[in-house]
Amino acid sequence: MTQNNKQALKNTKSNSFRLVGWALIGAIVFGIPAGMLGYYTNIDRLVGFGAGIGILIVMIYKNDKEKQSKGN
Repeated sequence: MTQNNKQALKNTKSNSFRLVGWALIGAIVFGIPAGMLGYYTNIDRLVGFGAGIGILIVMIYKNDKEKQSKGN
């Protein structure tokens, strides 16, 4: 494995862990309020739905922000 490949693999691994962290934050930020709403309305599915939507929103936001920073 060449030095360039090793560096690219290291950068990809670091970037992947960072994105997983942001996805987890999105799931928590949106999942907890959705869970509270689901608890009071007796709709248990809202927790998973809220967490999934939170992940999507945060990842779309981070992806757009990264594209803008690379474009400038």
